[in-house]
Amino acid sequence: LYSSAASDVYKRQALAGKSFDFTYTCTGLGEKEHTVKVVPGTVTEVTDIPTGRCTITESDAPVDNADYTTSLSVNGATPVTGRSVTIDVAMHNEYTAHNGSFEIVKKVEPATGESINIPEDKTFGFTYTCEPAYEGAAHPSGTLTVRADGKAVSSPQLPVGTSCTIAEDAASAKEHGYEVITPQPVSVTISKKVITVEATNTYKRLIPPPTTSV
Repeated sequence: LYSSAASDVYKRQALAGKSFDFTYTCTGLGEKEHTVKVVPGTVTEVTDIPTGRCTITESDAPVDNADYTTSLSVNGATPVTGRSVTIDVAMHNEYTAHNGSFEIVKKVEPATGESINIPEDKTFGFTYTCEPAYEGAAHPSGTLTVRADGKAVSSPQLPVGTSCTIAEDAASAKEHGYEVITPQPVSVTISKKVITVEATNTYKRLIPPPTTSV
């Protein structure tokens, strides 16, 4: 028996050291069920099986936050009386990571009792740094630019389980004539459902608005 498992870099970390269980029953063994463990990329030989029909089944092989499909191939030989033959059975599991993302929505609010005029096309910079879902994988990071119009901006797709810290660039939030309070960095853990982060800035006027003379 030979087992292989393919996946992206994140899932390869989750599969490290994993073994897969197979059960088999053979007519020459009285149809009794036997179990054998196989490590991906290695060959496990099962010997001393009399000539006859065998049924081989792989047990469930799930990995957290991934879907998988299984394919089986058999490279056998026709038995010849008085001679033993080897039949190669290969099982291939293909794992696909579950991905998700976060999105940032920018909100601007006036200080209590004040009015403000922040342009909707004003942009705000955000950075994100992430801890990978699996040990040994890359650490995703990047920047996003969000406008003051309230429209969400999404991150790239990231593996479910990735933990990210999102921080606003305080310098990008400055506006002439205002004092601004920016939000503290927030941390999120990626799931299959999009996570919405509302980043609210509070603006207080430093210069009173002009008055109209009559």
